[in-house]
Amino acid sequence: MREEIKQNKNLVWSFKMIFVFLFVVCSLIFFFYTVGKEKAVTPKAQVSQKTAASVAQYRYYIKMKDNHAIVYRTDHTVFEYTDLNQELLPESLEKELITGKYFYNEEELYEFLETYTS
Repeated sequence: MREEIKQNKNLVWSFKMIFVFLFVVCSLIFFFYTVGKEKAVTPKAQVSQKTAASVAQYRYYIKMKDNHAIVYRTDHTVFEYTDLNQELLPESLEKELITGKYFYNEEELYEFLETYTS
């Protein structure tokens, strides 16, 4: 009888350990599955949504074209051609203007232009 009880306790303990093991494995699988999904969505989809939302606030942007900075409205029409030469700008500003520098209003735009034109 004692051996039977001891075998039952061992059997119950074994089932408990198997259950705990399966629970941990399933939890890890779920965790890595959800983390993987978040990473898959983050890079381009979320960045482009944020960029589109933030650009809507701006009225103008400057972008380099043929080594000169051109001011555009946010509807992509040319607002003004500038004398800013890409070769004369600081490297950090040059990189920023290649991707586009945005301004909320004309005052902000002209303050920037006056800083870099003579």
